[in-house]
Amino acid sequence: MSRLAQTQLKKQKRKEFNKQFLKKYAFFLAVAGIVIAMMLGIALTVSKAVENHENTVDLIRNHQYVDVDFR
Repeated sequence: MSRLAQTQLKKQKRKEFNKQFLKKYAFFLAVAGIVIAMMLGIALTVSKAVENHENTVDLIRNHQYVDVDFR
């Protein structure tokens, strides 16, 4: 095998490796992004629930809470 053929083969292998690597990297970033978005969504939901509960507790302490009856 000549030196030129070896060089071309090496370039070909590097291009193929780069394509595969970029596909896997993009997939990893997509999965990581989805996981982070879900974590933020859960954190925001929980923080809003905690805020609601704190407001209810403050109203109960100040004797201003009116229990809602949905009958």
